[in-house]
Amino acid sequence: MDETKLRYFITVAKYRSFSKAAQELHVVQPTVSRQITLLEESLGTPLFYRDTHTVELTPAGERLYKSASSMLRQYQSIRDSAQNLMLETEHLVRAACGPVEFVLLEPLARLYRQVDPEIKFSMIKGMYDRMARSLQSGASHLLITTRTAALTMSECPRHSLGTHRWKAVTHRDSDFWHLPPEAQSTLRGQMIVRCSEPTFDPAYHWLQSRPLAHRGIVTASAFSMICLQANLGAVALMPEYAEPWLPASLRMEQVFLDPPEVESVLIFNPDRASESERRFFECIRDNYKP
Repeated sequence: MDETKLRYFITVAKYRSFSKAAQELHVVQPTVSRQITLLEESLGTPLFYRDTHTVELTPAGERLYKSASSMLRQYQSIRDSAQNLMLETEHLVRAACGPVEFVLLEPLARLYRQVDPEIKFSMIKGMYDRMARSLQSGASHLLITTRTAALTMSECPRHSLGTHRWKAVTHRDSDFWHLPPEAQSTLRGQMIVRCSEPTFDPAYHWLQSRPLAHRGIVTASAFSMICLQANLGAVALMPEYAEPWLPASLRMEQVFLDPPEVESVLIFNPDRASESERRFFECIRDNYKP
């Protein structure tokens, strides 16, 4: 039994007439007769007594009619729930971002909301290697990461979100801000914060490539943890676009003579993505200017 057959049955039972039911349903009478016949066949029992002048409910028809309206409401509720779920999925973008790159999602979302005001984001934040796996596994369909990480996914379409300089971040009251410029630039005597998984971490590779005089390294696995370590006196390296998101207790300055310059990239996996996610990527690709 399906919703259409049940609606036809209720209408015929209400009017005790196939012709009047057809008029209300805006179909021809044979269509109504055919649907009722199919319903009776599926239930294995007649629902109406028919002759040339009258249409009456059989005992089985009477029993079905008593519960039919409730059943129809259940059908409609199930359909509405399914449609709402479909709409939610249609407007859902599954994205993954590196430990600081999540900041870039907000301007991208503002841009795309001009196309789809109902857009919602499901976002995974974490280490660069984990983000790459989330894209490959289908847990997310878009990824905001670094160019270095993007090179490991050469088959996926991508769009540059710009190249950004990374700066030093630590507590506003830290003695670091009173050091001479040369000591700041070389991070002399400082504890440095880097990601706990360094494969694609820009700060880690920049540190490795320069003979800096830092004291040591502490690790952090998320933006909040990086900020916590910086509040405790370590020096973190973060992209300039992260400054508005920093706690008021932290200060960001460009102290490096040759600062890290890191390109951010939006990567898209078309094999698993929804139509909304495809439109999101195309909107950013065609309209976002770093």
